Amino acid sequence: MDSEERPSTASHQREVVSLHVGQAGVQLGAASWQLFCLEHNLSPAGVRAPPSHPPPLTYDEDDLSFLSFFEEASANRYRPRAVFIDTDPSAVQQLSASPYARLYSGAQLLYGREDAASNFARGYNSAGHRLLQPALQQIRLQVEACDNLQIVHDMPTRDAEALPSQGFLLHHAAGGGTGSGLTARLADHIATEYPKKIDVRFAVMPSTKV
Repeated sequence: MDSEERPSTASHQREVVSLHVGQAGVQLGAASWQLFCLEHNLSPAGVRAPPSHPPPLTYDEDDLSFLSFFEEASANRYRPRAVFIDTDPSAVQQLSASPYARLYSGAQLLYGREDAASNFARGYNSAGHRLLQPALQQIRLQVEACDNLQIVHDMPTRDAEALPSQGFLLHHAAGGGTGSGLTARLADHIATEYPKKIDVRFAVMPSTKV
């Protein structure tokens, strides 16, 4: 979608790209985006319309704050600013078969052919390495679809901090092979390509009782 067709958020929106890595990250993301859709009166296909019954929150069709997390894919249809990545296909394929499958484009859902077996090295190197470049490419496309979240290598720090964009949200498991290994590798690249943007991580921690 051309930038001229998207509603401009340059003056007031804080844009965020969410990355959901590994089985736990993908499942956490699937649940989170369902809640975001309910909160902002978006259908499972991303269509925004007044609710058929009074919602918990007041519906305001002029409130565009949700564009921090969604981009307009077509007229009145919105898509999450998100990428789902897993070396094992099962969690992403479950998302593709869910009632919310139409909320995402196929390019946002990346998966491999084998899991990382809860092994950091496999997630960082072998199994995760095969998904690294496709994931980075999709992240770049998500960033390019934003008005403010952009590569700022040569931008002075003061100017970069003045931009209303936020950065990245990373959802992953600290104990999973993909969630730990591939997330670490992606975070390294994000820190290099977007050095003046923040990343906030939501990590599922291993339980000592299991």
